[in-house]
Amino acid sequence: MDRMAAEARAHVWSPATWRTKASQWKRYIVFCTWLGVRVLPTDSLTMSRYIMFLSDCLKFSTIDNYVSGVISLNSYFGYDIQHIRRDFAFSAALRGLRRMLGDPTPIRVTVTVTDLLNMYSLVNFKDYNECVMWCCLVTSFRSLLRKSNLVPTSSNDTTGHYMRRGSVKFYPWGMMLRISSSKTIQFGQREHLVPITYTADSPLCAASLMKRHLSDAPAGPDSPLFLVRRGSRLVPLSYPPLLKFLKRLIVGIGMNPERAGVHSMRRAGAAFFHQSGIPLEDIRQVGDWASLTALIYLAKPMSARIEMDYKITTAIRAAHSSQ
Repeated sequence: MDRMAAEARAHVWSPATWRTKASQWKRYIVFCTWLGVRVLPTDSLTMSRYIMFLSDCLKFSTIDNYVSGVISLNSYFGYDIQHIRRDFAFSAALRGLRRMLGDPTPIRVTVTVTDLLNMYSLVNFKDYNECVMWCCLVTSFRSLLRKSNLVPTSSNDTTGHYMRRGSVKFYPWGMMLRISSSKTIQFGQREHLVPITYTADSPLCAASLMKRHLSDAPAGPDSPLFLVRRGSRLVPLSYPPLLKFLKRLIVGIGMNPERAGVHSMRRAGAAFFHQSGIPLEDIRQVGDWASLTALIYLAKPMSARIEMDYKITTAIRAAHSSQ
């Protein structure tokens, strides 16, 4: 039973979380070894020194995540050091570091439907792989799916949340995507279904693009949804080449690629749904947001904000005229 309990503890985090924590733990252990101090349990002084060490090469938000990683390392081996975040010496050092480094929130590039249509003209549809990647981007925009549900993080990722061929079913009206594993579905407790109807004669018709892709590259139901050609073989489309393709399109329409990511499609889709009059609750359901995080994607375009301010100005003038 002890062995079984140990095995169960090893599954406390998802594989992706384990990879992240393993990287954080390794860095901390190397630091302690280099400094010649004990690794566990961690004290306030060692933690203060560690964040100063990290500040030479990491931004504040990443440093804060590494602090959480050290706390989880201690917890995993039976040491409760949650109090360290409340320790004045350490918390003051962390807050001071935040003030020194700043803690800006990175803003992803905002992609509009017009931008997507302009990108369409840059896609080489004679290139099979580009057709597949365009299909993936449009599917992301229409479905609001997370990138982890679209493609593996790397060519070695075989256990991720990404959809398989059996996740898609076609109907006369379009297609249905079935998500059985995701950031918010980690225990098989439910399925997330996303219907996407046909958009006749549109380059943004995800259902038509998907149907063509699956017919051009037949594979079994357990195969990854998006397959590209590498020589004479079909291999899973992974995140790095998809991101490279998106950045090329973004540069091609004159936008800054530095803040671009496949997540930009999820953001763009949510913003477009909102501007089209779709209620927030419906957007949250489609994108499978468990919280109000979706609100950060729903900022109105500047033209709409200027129009809103014009209405306020008109109301002020009316109030002034009535005096």
